[in-house]
Amino acid sequence: MDTMKVKLKDIAEAIDAQSVDLHCFLNTKTGELVFVTDDDFRAAEDDIPLEDLPEWQEEQIMIAKEILDDENSGGDLY
Repeated sequence: MDTMKVKLKDIAEAIDAQSVDLHCFLNTKTGELVFVTDDDFRAAEDDIPLEDLPEWQEEQIMIAKEILDDENSGGDLY
């Protein structure tokens, strides 16, 4: 098993930044902390057309889809 380093300060700040509709996830392969909103998850579940959205929002919805897919397949990435 590979060892990944993540700064405790970054995790603490991410936990502190979470809210009722803003969630933080740790990518266990890259060590990246990502934030996803409930709206991002709803858009990912509804399969809305991404080409009509701004690039930043496309990226957020793609991350949300990746998290949902990971949860449905056993959850080893997030």
